[in-house]
Amino acid sequence: MGRRIAALAIESAGRFDIAGAYEVAGSPAIGSDVGELAGKGNYGVKVSAGIEDKPQVIIDFSTPEGTLHWLDVCQSQRI
Repeated sequence: MGRRIAALAIESAGRFDIAGAYEVAGSPAIGSDVGELAGKGNYGVKVSAGIEDKPQVIIDFSTPEGTLHWLDVCQSQRI
């Protein structure tokens, strides 16, 4: 689901920006370009296990464990 949302955002021609892409530690996607994962070519945003810049919103389509992890992160960083 996350890859499809990324593809749609990239296809939106600038109406939506992807500021970051996050996965839980240990994911094989970490370090990969979000556009490449979405099948849209290089987008310039790498998947990370941690939040560097504070985004306005995080949309989570992960596992229940991942959701709880990112919920804790969002609450602690007031996202």
